[in-house]
This record gives sequence, structure tokens and C-alpha cells, in this order.
Amino acid sequence: MENNQGLHVENSPQAVSNESVLNLFEYWLPEVISLTLLIVLPIFLNNYFMAELKSNAVFGTLGIATRAIHWLMKFAESIPVASIALIGRHNGVGQTSECGKRLSDALWTTGIIGISLGVMVFLGAESIYRFLGVPETMIPIGLTFLRIQAITIPFMFLFQTFMGFFKGVKNTQIPLFINIITITLFVISDYLLIFGFWKIPALWLTGSALASLIQYVAATIIAAIIIKFSKQYK
Repeated sequence: MENNQGLHVENSPQAVSNESVLNLFEYWLPEVISLTLLIVLPIFLNNYFMAELKSNAVFGTLGIATRAIHWLMKFAESIPVASIALIGRHNGVGQTSECGKRLSDALWTTGIIGISLGVMVFLGAESIYRFLGVPETMIPIGLTFLRIQAITIPFMFLFQTFMGFFKGVKNTQIPLFINIITITLFVISDYLLIFGFWKIPALWLTGSALASLIQYVAATIIAAIIIKFSKQYK
């Protein structure tokens, strides 16, 4: 059944029995597409674009930095995964106001952690490259890239938290919708900023980092607007 605030509430035996393999597939498919767009496609495109620059130093620096960023992305998912369980439990018994409280808790937690990690990565970018064994001649190439990615980290964490809320209330379509919009924005800005356009010079690695920042800022804003102004979640 669905309560008057629009969240999907499954609090009766009849409602629970209606969940089938087809229902699970309907939740699963958008999530698989979302993860492909969010994680796999950006890595593939960045590697492809950087390879076109014909610079071993740039390509190598991107590969090493991407490993660190990917680890941070997986870490950013940890708290939202926990919030999915809590929000899903409250949503299942019709406690919609508690869903909002758990979202608020998760946003504060991930926001503080995201900002803290962002500051650490920004200030320690050079040390991170040295720890990962990057040759001294390659470190200057990737410093700006990693520092811009550090600014992206808080938005990445907040975005993952919003996605956890949507999944907790059994909505995998909105995350897919947001990812389609923002990955399109990423692809366009990634290409234009890496290779340059109009009066903007080719920014190479810096352009790739800026494209990621644009993507996650846009995704966070869109998710916040949907939750703030949608009658379904009000």
C-alpha cells in the first residue's frame, strides 16, 4: 500500500506477498544501469580520451589517481548502504517521518566525513602520489587533478546518501534518471574540457577533474531538489 506522503509502504501480508521475482528485477535493472553509468562509463571514457593525448605520463598519472578515487567512491557508499537498511525498515512500517530523520542523520554524517576526507586529500595530494609510488617527474602533472577531485569528494558523499534514501524507499528509477542526466553532462564537459573548445584551452587531466566536479555537483543539486519539492517525499 502507499501512505498519504507518497512513500511505498509494505505493511500487510498481502502487500508482502505481491513481491515477486519480477518486482525484484524491476528494482535490480535500473540499479545495474545506474552503477554502470556512474562507475564504469566515466573510467572507460577518461582512459579513452587520455589515450588520445598520446602522453604516457598523463595516462599513467590518471590510472594511479583513478584507483585512489575509486576507493573513495566505494567508501562513500558505506554509510548510505547502512542508511538503506534503516530507511527501508521505517518505510516498510509506515514511519515516513523517521525516514526523513534517518536521511538527515546520514547527510550530516557523510557531509562531515566527506569534507574531512576532501581536506585531507587536497592537502596531502603530493604525499598520496608518493605513497602510491608515482615517479617524481609525474607528480606535478596530477596534482591539480587530485586536488580538484578532493573538492568533488563531499558532493560525491552527499550524492550517494541521497541515492541511499531513494533505494531505501524502493525507488531505483530516480537514481537512474539522475545518473542519465549527469553522465551526459559529464561526457560533454569531459570531452570539451580535456581537448579544449572555443576560447578555453585544452586542460587535459585538469579538464577531466572539472568534469567530475560538474557531474557530482549537478547530481547532488538535482537529488536535493527532487526530495525538497516532490510531493511524493514531502
